[in-house]
Amino acid sequence: MGRQSLAIERRSEIVAAFEHCVRTQGLAGASLDRVAERAGRSRQLVLHYFGSRDGLVEAAIEKLVERYRERIDRQLARLDEKERLGALLDWVLGPDFCDPEADALLAELTGRARREPATRDAIFSAYRHLEEAIVTEISRAHPAASAVGSRAIAFLVMSLCFGASQLVGLGFPGGHLNSTRAVIDGLLQELTAETGAPH
Repeated sequence: MGRQSLAIERRSEIVAAFEHCVRTQGLAGASLDRVAERAGRSRQLVLHYFGSRDGLVEAAIEKLVERYRERIDRQLARLDEKERLGALLDWVLGPDFCDPEADALLAELTGRARREPATRDAIFSAYRHLEEAIVTEISRAHPAASAVGSRAIAFLVMSLCFGASQLVGLGFPGGHLNSTRAVIDGLLQELTAETGAPH
């Protein structure tokens, strides 16, 4: 194994250990010592690869954002050409969109995003990627829909999706998402009706 591939493997192990510590101990509790212990490495090795705890946090955020973007892109590639919008909404508002480990990590990092512009920008880019995908599919399915209306519905879908993820994590039943899909379909029909286009 070459030095570069070993470094990639070590960095990945340490980031995974950090993610575990954040999920179980919270962001504040994910100290370098705990991360090193979880990874089975020394604190010095963690610092060697990341420079500081902030460097480790940034690497974890980068991995989280990359994970979300890849999941979205994989799903977009699978969409049927005839029912792309419906299939995308079913996925975003359904149980398959949830990634409990990533969602728990994201919930912890959201507090940091309010204080740290770089964290906020990184997380925003992942959300923006999903928003653009939804807006694109609304525009394909409803070409006469206004850009403002399409973006508003995309924002609503995302709010329902991420809000539901948090609420389900607190114990609310996930079945409510089925009725939210019907609400979104109604809004899409209204958006089409406003433009005078046929449903």
